[in-house]
Amino acid sequence: MRLTTIGVGLSSFGGAASRLFSGAAIFAMAGSSAVAQQFVDQSSTRLIPSNLLEYSNAVDIADADGDGDLDVLFANGSGFSSQGTAPQRQRLYINNINDMFGGLGTLTEDSAARLNSITAYCRDMDFADVDGDGDLDIVMANTWGNGNVANPNPGQPRILMNNVGGSSPGFYTDETSTRFPTMNLFSEEVSLADVDNDGDLDAYFCNGAVASPTPMQDRLFINDGTGHFTDQTVGRLPIQNLPNAQDCDFVDLDADLDLDAVISHRAASNPGGRIRVYLNNGAGVFTDITTAATNTTDTYGIALADIDGDLDMDLFGVNSGAGGADFLWRGDGLGGFTLTALPANSNDDNDAQFYDIDNDGDMDFVVAALNTAERVYRNTNGMGTFTIVGGAFSAVNDSTLDIAFGDLDDDGKLDSVTAQGESGSFLNRVYMNIGAGSATDTLPPTVANFTHYTGMVAPDPNGYVVRADVRDCITGDNGAFFAFVRLNWTVGEGGASGMVDMTWSGGDIYRGVIPAMPEGTTVEYSITAADRFGNAGPTTPATDTFTIMSPVIPPTIVASAPSNGSVDLLQDQDAVGTLQGITALSITFSEPVRDAASDGPLTPASFGVALTTNLVGLTPPIITSVTPSAGDSYDLAFDSPVTPGAWTTVTAVVEDLGGAAIDPASASVDLGFLPGDANRNGTVNTQDLLAEVTGLNLCGTEGTCSDPLIIAQFDMNRSGTANTQDLLRLVQLLNGVLTQNAWNGVTLPAQP
Repeated sequence: MRLTTIGVGLSSFGGAASRLFSGAAIFAMAGSSAVAQQFVDQSSTRLIPSNLLEYSNAVDIADADGDGDLDVLFANGSGFSSQGTAPQRQRLYINNINDMFGGLGTLTEDSAARLNSITAYCRDMDFADVDGDGDLDIVMANTWGNGNVANPNPGQPRILMNNVGGSSPGFYTDETSTRFPTMNLFSEEVSLADVDNDGDLDAYFCNGAVASPTPMQDRLFINDGTGHFTDQTVGRLPIQNLPNAQDCDFVDLDADLDLDAVISHRAASNPGGRIRVYLNNGAGVFTDITTAATNTTDTYGIALADIDGDLDMDLFGVNSGAGGADFLWRGDGLGGFTLTALPANSNDDNDAQFYDIDNDGDMDFVVAALNTAERVYRNTNGMGTFTIVGGAFSAVNDSTLDIAFGDLDDDGKLDSVTAQGESGSFLNRVYMNIGAGSATDTLPPTVANFTHYTGMVAPDPNGYVVRADVRDCITGDNGAFFAFVRLNWTVGEGGASGMVDMTWSGGDIYRGVIPAMPEGTTVEYSITAADRFGNAGPTTPATDTFTIMSPVIPPTIVASAPSNGSVDLLQDQDAVGTLQGITALSITFSEPVRDAASDGPLTPASFGVALTTNLVGLTPPIITSVTPSAGDSYDLAFDSPVTPGAWTTVTAVVEDLGGAAIDPASASVDLGFLPGDANRNGTVNTQDLLAEVTGLNLCGTEGTCSDPLIIAQFDMNRSGTANTQDLLRLVQLLNGVLTQNAWNGVTLPAQP
């Protein structure tokens, strides 16, 4: 099977998607446009109650209770650089649009019943289905890992399971003790992604928040598929104690459809304080490929999206530059970035979100500001030319720590919710997208990349995994808001069809599995998607086809004489200087084979001969003939014995009669030759004299030894028996006599 990926143009992005822009993104500042408010503050009527005045670090939007509308979750925990006086309640607001009374999108706080009034020093909470049961659980990142007597584990990550044992979704039970290892972190962020492509969501925790006493190691926890996690940081993440990890986003940076990681850090005066880029090898093992391009001063939040229609991910960093300047990097499609600076500003920004605010098919973004109104940057041409839109948000000067978007009133436009903390009144906000300039989403999702099976593929009892990079008008921690992403297939021409809902894997990646099929089956498949607003379309440009073939079992070497790994321990020359040793080799294959180059019968050219040795100036023997023997066996003759002091490797360059090449793992036979190594330790020295004496004593009376194993090891003069003459020959082998080499001190390398 040959597994590849195909890049697909973003059809809904218009002509801009097909143009490749190699220059830097442009930010038009002097001509900033001023419009009437698009996002109108309706916090007092949308949040019930709206005046809790709690220190909220993060906000997440999702359908917690499964009724089809979007609910809001606030992660609360007081203290920025020093711990607050007490842990705080986490808050879940339930949307009433789809309740029995037909509400208008007001959000009612119901944490006592639904979260069991859980309190924590929480920095972040994400909705995610960690146990694969179809509803959204909650994973919490907590901080102040130093603890105290009253609260010994404030930094313990927590998992709240949705609807455990109940009939009504949206009610949560804390099952941390049975699902997560006990530990104490200084965590600022948790991100969920299927890093090892096994169909479940794993958890990455940024560690070493602002208040941590020293730089710390981020942690990666692997899901077993049922929502139980183990710490597998060692062996999967680069081991690096880094300062103040703030944010982690999982995206596919190099178009291989696995989830890579981008992590932001504060305190760049510490050498580790920069935006880190970790590339995934596809199995959940990450390599740090960070370059100096992402050296920063003090990055808080990050966001990634394609700003210029070239299909790769570009990077926005909040407060990345000196003086609080926000930075933008253009991605190269391989995990590298080129810096483009936004104009400096005096705001202490905290977060950002990419979102197609004006429904023109390109990505704009919103910056969540501390002590000023949120700022909107509009992408004016689809190529990364941005203009600040003044007055797009209500002029509210508050301390926004996080921002999220979702359609709270089902009008086809994404509204905004902000989390407030650190300073000011701590009044969380809801901004409805109802003002001038608001645009209903009319564009369907698109597929930027997907798994492509080509031609004939091997049968797989586990089915055929298809991953797809599915994009819409927004990026974020939980993907876009889709009604569905589906993998569709048809068996044969006019045959049976099937469909499966693809599950979110992290970032923009979705995963589905075509079930196992019988050999000879031809499968056509495609991907379709629709957003919450009913926009749908053919999101893959054509149907892809593959045929399941019979499994190919390559030929192998199943036996040889001498056997693979045999070592000739006897002398290299007789008394008059004639070289002794292995001069023939018999090889048996698992099935009939032919020469791989000529498709004809085997000849000496069908085999390669190579040496592995610690000595210099040695040459391998030459194969002079290849003769078919019984069955699928062949007898090979050498022009001289295999080379002493070396491993001689004979490799078959053959294929079966159907053209399948021999399995490289079993295509060779290694034959060693180390004269005088009586104790078989791979080195010839005086210790072999002691071993020879011991071996001869095992023979009993001189000249009567008949044990073939003893003779094979201690018959140094090849007389057919083992006796004291062999001890003399061993001394000669060590010292060198006649034309013989001196073997004392020679070592045979490890078998190839």
